[in-house]
Amino acid sequence: RVAGTADTQTKQQPVNLSLESIDILSRVLEIYVADNVEFTVTIRNNSNQEVREITLKVESEDGLRENKRNISLRPNAVERIKFIWVPKKSGMQKLTASLDYREDSDSRNNQRSQRFEVKDKKEPLKIKIGEISIEGERRGSLESGRPLNVVLLVESSADFDGAVEVTFSIQSKSYRDRINQKIRGFKKGSNKLDFKILKELKSDTYQLTVEIVSRDAGIKEKSGRDFEVIER
Repeated sequence: RVAGTADTQTKQQPVNLSLESIDILSRVLEIYVADNVEFTVTIRNNSNQEVREITLKVESEDGLRENKRNISLRPNAVERIKFIWVPKKSGMQKLTASLDYREDSDSRNNQRSQRFEVKDKKEPLKIKIGEISIEGERRGSLESGRPLNVVLLVESSADFDGAVEVTFSIQSKSYRDRINQKIRGFKKGSNKLDFKILKELKSDTYQLTVEIVSRDAGIKEKSGRDFEVIER
């Protein structure tokens, strides 16, 4: 080497690949049987030389087996590789990923496992607004001067523990009122809800409307009926 010149050649490091993580895409909040679940495996090249012909293997406890071959990584590069998993059974399931490269100097970080909960396929929640009755009503009429007490029956196809907003509105030509009630879910079967307006209603024909909305369950149901208030 000529005195006074720098050695610009970088010494090559031993190849060291590592498997960093297994991640379900963030938009997937819950995993269900038979869903197409997209996940990524993150791999890293910890050396200063390009590595080619890497094989990445993934498998699950319920039968997923997939290999991706001929992967290349530039020096010190990180790459996320996508896979699709269709779970076949519910319960805790383990996904395992492993790297295969013969010249890797340290194979201890070439495998990683992650467990995920898989739920049975959930049927869409169905609700139905049933009978809307008014206490003290006789033949579709209610005597004036009495508070309005409405009893609503709601049928639910399953237990549901999400947020629900029930809007009860009443109006006539000269009167309008609206009540919003937030409740926590429904039980499977029949559910009873009560609404009360303490103001005394005057003689008139009224329109009664009930709307049930839950963004958690993707439901929106509406029903109503008319009733008459007559002088005592």
